[in-house]
Amino acid sequence: MHKLMGVLILLFTSFSSFSESHFKVLFDLSSDSRENWNTLLNNVENVRAELGPKTELRVVLHGGGIHLVEKKTAFQVDRINQLISDGVQFVGCENTMKRKKIQKSELLPNIGTVPAGLAELIRKQSQGWSYLKIGH
Repeated sequence: MHKLMGVLILLFTSFSSFSESHFKVLFDLSSDSRENWNTLLNNVENVRAELGPKTELRVVLHGGGIHLVEKKTAFQVDRINQLISDGVQFVGCENTMKRKKIQKSELLPNIGTVPAGLAELIRKQSQGWSYLKIGH
């Protein structure tokens, strides 16, 4: 009886791990439109809710999108902070920051950076991340 229970537990555990897919989703934001920023936040929240907390979510901000995470913009900071605390990664493009003369200290706390936003998008897609472009 104990052996049967052990086998059943092992089978259940194996089946459970197969039924829980691990997704990796990459969001691309280059727009300075607040409407697109809101769309991005809505989409990130919806994907997190639908695919679950094990889903890796990364937002790459370049061009006008970098302004979403500037302290001076103060656009839905509580919402962004909640997403970050839920494990969503926001990363800004250092090339964009140099071009727009934005210092790392001018970004919200816990915002990462990457040397080149487009290169980051290419790398992540080559690693199997799903790609979603927000805005234009």
